[in-house]
Parts: sequence; structure tokens; C-alpha cells
Amino acid sequence: MDNLINSTKERIPTLKEEEVGEVVDVFLDYFSNKIISLSNYVYGSNAVALASFKEQSAKTLDNAVRTFTFKSQHWRTGRDIEHYLASCLNRLAYNISSNIDCKKKVISTICPACKALGNKEFLFYDNKLLKCAACCKEVERLENQKRTAREEYEYRIRKVYSFHSKKGYRCPSCDRFIPKSFIGNQIRVSCPFDNCDWFGIASELEIMPHPMGQNNSVAISLNNPVIKGPGDNVKTEFQDILDAKSINPDLLIEKENEYKLEYNTIKDVLSIQTSRLEMVNKEKNIKKLLMYTAFEKILENDPAAMIGYLMHGKSYAERPIQSLIFQKYVQLVENKLPFKVKGDEGYTDAYSLLDPNLALFLGISEYISYVKDSGFVDNNTHEVFTGAKCNGPCFIGMLCDIKNNDGISLLKEVEYYSFSNIKMKSTVGKNTMVKVTHFRIPPHYDMYSLVNLQRVRKKIVESVHRKLNIKPKGKNELHKITC
Repeated sequence: MDNLINSTKERIPTLKEEEVGEVVDVFLDYFSNKIISLSNYVYGSNAVALASFKEQSAKTLDNAVRTFTFKSQHWRTGRDIEHYLASCLNRLAYNISSNIDCKKKVISTICPACKALGNKEFLFYDNKLLKCAACCKEVERLENQKRTAREEYEYRIRKVYSFHSKKGYRCPSCDRFIPKSFIGNQIRVSCPFDNCDWFGIASELEIMPHPMGQNNSVAISLNNPVIKGPGDNVKTEFQDILDAKSINPDLLIEKENEYKLEYNTIKDVLSIQTSRLEMVNKEKNIKKLLMYTAFEKILENDPAAMIGYLMHGKSYAERPIQSLIFQKYVQLVENKLPFKVKGDEGYTDAYSLLDPNLALFLGISEYISYVKDSGFVDNNTHEVFTGAKCNGPCFIGMLCDIKNNDGISLLKEVEYYSFSNIKMKSTVGKNTMVKVTHFRIPPHYDMYSLVNLQRVRKKIVESVHRKLNIKPKGKNELHKITC
């Protein structure tokens, strides 16, 4: 069986779509014992449930093989398909188990003020504005009392975000969310956060989506009526037939406390390691400091995804987490230019992202592709990188532009992009031919600035694990992540 699996793995880089079924059948057989164990975990010993789980496993493996091979092309980075498929099966079991328990993960808006103050509060609508109950309560408490300097700052910031619009803009300096309701009709505006000194023209601000976070939610309301059958007019609610012991608030509290502990630990480690770099030599460590800032920004914007990436070796974000961090890093570098970097002849000023001393990009690439039915545009970069560590088409490092046949830019229609593809919004028609221009990087996660990313991640993970007394994983385990 091992020989068959090894030969199947070798087929992946040259696999054709009509051959996916053969690969799925091989792995279905290979994972047969695991599928039985997962089914027992979800349903218990039940023959009918096992047959259903096997069918769902086959669909999951089919989708996973296609994603691994064609969509994300994980084989380019040397990722092991066996571990990838095993993770997909584990996720299937977890999702089914969560649904059975009437729990699911939901994405909700979170309060930017509370997040800046070290808390996480979910928002709800009050008329057309988002309301933060915690901010409203604190504003009411602080309003009619003598306030310290710290309380004055908290009062002002909470007043801005107690009721605010979901639409807003990104602060060019601190990257935090400025609600449209705060700007109003002002021509010039300043960042509402006291620890940011940005002041500029409101019309030049970049639109930013409202900060979001993951939360556990009950999928079924206890007040929902139970429909027993046609013609049954007796109104029975779920709360009338559920045993109160089936609701376990302790578990929810435990998970929430675990989430807060992991979040606060990561935040503390980032702060400590950043401070140490600044104390040693801020100028010499400028690129490392900007990479740490990128990690901090993604932690603020998507804490659940970053916690999964650093704590559990998993990515819960729709967008590939490593490319997201790298893109934030490039944005920070661009905003920081010009600054001094070390070159062959000592320190020199870098003025451009393509400066070779920055070791960011190999150069500019262009290629023609089309929008697939899924909305993705594949990476068809012609330039191939040849080296000791890797050999293959270069990654998309920074998307410069994407145009249709008429030469019209579709950059605003890009939902997101990763190293291996570009996701377009539904407003762009299928089969639309496009011309992509981008800055390319080597197709390997241990080269150029991705080395910086991996080293920073490793240092953070090791420190967090030590603080939480978690047994360190092996070298290979640290790289088993969704890229």
C-alpha cells in the first residue's frame, strides 16, 4: 500500500482532471480505518451513519485533491498531500460534530475601540448603526465624573465607537478602522486614536472593511417552534422538550477563556520581541520590525486566523494566511520608504520596492489568463526560478494590475490574491480574458523575504509555546499549515 501511495503522490504535479477519481479511490482505501474512527467519533457505532460519512468523505477528498493540485498547487511548495487530506477529513468530522451539537462558527463585527483597549466585544445593529454595549456602558459611567488622562482617552474613543457606521476607511498611519460616521462632512480629519498622530484629507482615505471576528453561536433558537406534522396546530418550542442539562455553559466559558489566553499571550510575545529588536539596533533590524508589525496588524484584523496559524498550525481564514501577512509586510515597507538597508557595500538608501538590497522581488512579470467558473485566475507566470531549493514558476508577490481585453483595469474587482492565484469578485464575468502584471518572488517559503516571515513566525511560536507550557512540535510540523 505504501508503494501505491508513494507512486500516487508522484503523479500529483502532472495529474489531469479526468484522473482525479483514481487518486480519490486510492486515498479512500488508504484512509479507510481513519474514516471509520472519525465516524465513530461523530456518530458512535452506527452502520447507516458510517455509510453516510464514507460518502461525505469521498466528496471531501475529491474537492481536496482538486484544491491541492489545481487551485492552490500546494505541491509546488513541497507540501505533503497525505497530511493535507488527513486534515481535511479531520475538519469534516469536526464540522459535522459541531452541527450536531447545534454550534457553529459565525463571523461578526467587533468593536475597534474595545479591541484597541485589549478586549473583544461583538456588535449589533441599532437602527442603521452598529452599537457596542460595552462602550455605551463605559461612556455613561465616565460621562459625569472626574476623569484621569487614561479615562479621558477611553471616554473619547468609546464615544466614537459606541454607535458607528459599518462603512469606514483605513488610517494611513496606524491601519485602524475610521468609521464614516466619525468623518461626516469634514474635509480634513484626524485619526480618532490618541496614540496615532495622522491628520489629512478625508477624500484621500482608502476604504476598509469593518474589523470582524469569529464567535460560537447557537444554530437553533430555543424559541423556534417544533413542527410535528401536517395539520398539527399545537405550538411546541424547542425549550419545552430540551433537557436543561444538554446546555453546557461551562464549555463555552472554557473555550472563551482559552481563546483570550492564546490571544493575549501572542500579543505579549509580539510586544516583547519587538521591543528587544528596537533596543538592539532599530535601523539594522528595520525589516524584521516591519515583519513583526505585519503580524500585529493581521492579529488585530483577524485574531481567529492568526491564533489558528500560530497556535495550531491551521488557517481559519478564507484567504491564505501567509500571503496575507506578506502583502501587509510589503505595504508597510512601501509606506516606510526610503530607509537604509544593508547592501554589498554597507548601508544604502532604498527608494523602490524593486531595490535588490531589500530582497523583496525578483522583477516584474506579465501573463495572460482568464477568469474560471470559480472566480479564480491562475498564476501563469512564465518566469521560472532555478535554484538549489526550488525550481518552478515564480509566485505572485505583489499584484500591480489586472486588465481586461479593452485595457480597463479590474484591480478594484479583485477580492483577494495569494501566491498562486487571484480571486475576482462576482461582478467579473466567467471566461473573461485578463492581463496580469505583478512583482514576482521565488516559489519557495524559505527564500527572499519569506525567510524573514518564517523566522519571525518560528520565534513567536516557540516563545508562545514556552509561556503556555506546550510541548514544541518537530521542525516539519511547524510548516504544516495552509499557505
